[in-house]
This record gives sequence, structure tokens and C-alpha cells, in this order.
Amino acid sequence: MAKTREELQALLDTLREQVPALVREHTDEGDFWSNFAGASDFILDDAGPDDFEWALEQINAMLAANGKAR
Repeated sequence: MAKTREELQALLDTLREQVPALVREHTDEGDFWSNFAGASDFILDDAGPDDFEWALEQINAMLAANGKAR
């Protein structure tokens, strides 16, 4: 069952707080993307069809804010 937008927002907020540390700790690009994908895919998997694009936009924004735009 898909999570509510509020539940997704809480997960996104946690990930947003973790991204700077992931960037610092995983200087190898492959290492970073592997770790980030594990966390972000978990969130996207829990997003329903109405919230998927919204969650993806937030994830892309946090990547851009940390110099990791796709």
C-alpha cells in the first residue's frame, strides 16, 4: 500500500538531511549513486501514482542542491 504524502514527506526530509553526508563520505561517484539510489528508490517504491512525480521532483531538487543533478 502506498504511503500518504505526509509519510513520504517525512522520508524525504530525512533523506534531504542525509545527502550532504553521503556526498562527503562517498567521493567515488559509483559509491555515492549506489547508496543514494538505495534510499531514494525505497521512497519512490512507496509513492502511489498520484505522488510519484512529486516525490521524484523533490529528490531531483535535493540532488541539485548538493551538486549531484542527474
